[in-house]
Amino acid sequence: MESSMDLVNQEISKGIVIAAKKQWGVTPPISESLPTPQDYKLTEQLIIAMRGENLYETVEGMKKREQILASLNKMVREWIYEASLEHSMSEEESLTAGGGIYTFGSYRLGVVAAGSDIDTLCIVPRHITRDSFFTFFLAKLQQDIHITKIQPVPDAYTPIIKMVYYGIEMDLLFACLNLSRIPSDLNTLDDDLLRNVDEKTARSLNGCRVNDMILQLVPNKESFRTALRFVKHWSKSRGIYSNVLGYLGGISWAILTARICQLYPNSAPNQIINRFFYVYKAWQWKNPVILCEIKEVPKNSPGLMGFRVWNPNTNPQDRAHLMPIITPAFPSMNSTHNVTQTTLRVITEELQRGSELVKEIENERAQWSDLWSPYMFFENHKHFIQVKMLANSEQAFQKWTGWIESKIRFLVRKLETFKGLQVRPWPKVIQESDNQKDGFQFAQCMYIGLVLCTTSGTNNGKTTGTTPVVDLRGAILDFVGFIMNWNEVEIYKDSIDLKVKHLRFKDLPKILREQNNTKVLNSKGTIKTITVENTTSEVVGNFGSTTNSNNNSSIPKMGQATNLNSSQQSTTPSTKRSREDESEDIDDQDSSSKHRNKDIFEPEQVQKLSIRDPISEVDTVNIKVNSARVPYRPPLTLRINISNSKE
Repeated sequence: MESSMDLVNQEISKGIVIAAKKQWGVTPPISESLPTPQDYKLTEQLIIAMRGENLYETVEGMKKREQILASLNKMVREWIYEASLEHSMSEEESLTAGGGIYTFGSYRLGVVAAGSDIDTLCIVPRHITRDSFFTFFLAKLQQDIHITKIQPVPDAYTPIIKMVYYGIEMDLLFACLNLSRIPSDLNTLDDDLLRNVDEKTARSLNGCRVNDMILQLVPNKESFRTALRFVKHWSKSRGIYSNVLGYLGGISWAILTARICQLYPNSAPNQIINRFFYVYKAWQWKNPVILCEIKEVPKNSPGLMGFRVWNPNTNPQDRAHLMPIITPAFPSMNSTHNVTQTTLRVITEELQRGSELVKEIENERAQWSDLWSPYMFFENHKHFIQVKMLANSEQAFQKWTGWIESKIRFLVRKLETFKGLQVRPWPKVIQESDNQKDGFQFAQCMYIGLVLCTTSGTNNGKTTGTTPVVDLRGAILDFVGFIMNWNEVEIYKDSIDLKVKHLRFKDLPKILREQNNTKVLNSKGTIKTITVENTTSEVVGNFGSTTNSNNNSSIPKMGQATNLNSSQQSTTPSTKRSREDESEDIDDQDSSSKHRNKDIFEPEQVQKLSIRDPISEVDTVNIKVNSARVPYRPPLTLRINISNSKE
């Protein structure tokens, strides 16, 4: 049995490789200096610290994963053989049809941590259909007693089967190539594989292709992997790892790390991390981060001309991206299209903090663990928006929470338009205890931290501070209306619920208030918010608007309806849903219309909210919607708790 120190020495020795003398990436390297003894010492300390955090899978754990993948691959090959025979193919043709399981994500990149999941892709020849995958192959999975918690999501943006195999969570995508048989030496980077495939197959293939391209473009794979393990752990601990919420996902952090490896090809992992913070804390984001030249769509190339490549010169939507980090494989796209002004600010603040701490580590005044010390979200805010999601069945809960989580960033974008208000969305989901589920079987919450910023001015030559008054009522109503545009809301309306409310720090559950004794930031001012619950009809808001909602008289438009009806025991990372948001890499602007109900209408008459100001007690507000263009529905009644919170 190898000792921990032996494993550490192996990691260091694997990284002592001088990169080939060539240009890695789109620019020459900044420095080709070799590591110093101090670099090796700091890298050794880094690896020891990361092993203490279980960021490396054990030898036994890796063997188990290999066995699971081999078993799953065998099942896929058996299914392809059986399906081929059903297509009247000969015995020999069925046996040689090929296909199987391919990996991507942390497993493909070589940065598997203990307890991490496995991202897999099932590649099949053209005669095997996606329908067969979600019926006949799904049935084979369900017959295996070692596979549990099977959750097929065939209608997702990128269709997926989620499951647990021998205790390890797995995501399984599907790709049908336009080939009569799949060769055993399939090169996933061959662009011809994309010819005449549907969009879902192209998106499914993208993970493998991007991962393989990244590994080809870094000068030292082991140094890259060590640095990436750190970056992933640091970003998760600091609450900035979430593509769906507008932070960065795994592929974006991998591209950023790979670019630093290109610029410092011979550096040890400790120096790559140092340069990572130094470079990106001051990066001018009008310049995209790219690992190689972007390949344009080939002209007069049948089967490939339908793909769209990221190009801010020809596409205004691409030009509007705030933090472009471009995937290297064709068709290149921006992996960070969800980033908002708020999340960009938070990421930049964390990069600045990291840069300062790295200097302290080099001067032996801090430790590596200080860099990834958890961000104390609840202790650093006085005000919160709580989004509580409830459902009565596991299927409804998974779909409902996945939909809401994918749209939280739109609420963030709305809130960041308010003067005097800073927000910070928290990517960790808070699971509700049984007595906080409001009669539902499943419940969880997400939080957005609010900080009121005092504005300075002068009065008779004296500097004065003004505490802001921020009215969030319109923004919250708009968000609720936006959420209720979900295209499956009619299916699950009797088993789902949503509550959005403003909470102060003192109102949080005790377990959240006592996570740390850190002093809460001073935040004075007035926040006017509402709690939406127990509605008998759907609210359809004009959430697409980018106008500021500070005006109290700003009333959201109303539309057709369904049912829309806070505190926690544990804090867990946001679970991976249908990959709708990790893969929703083309059009943010189209995403709302894609899920919008077809029956939404502009009301002819809307009775304005009668809101007294200030209101400290619960007030019931009736909004009546009349339109001859829709079937009769009962008048819309919202029970609204209006909080005029002054701190």
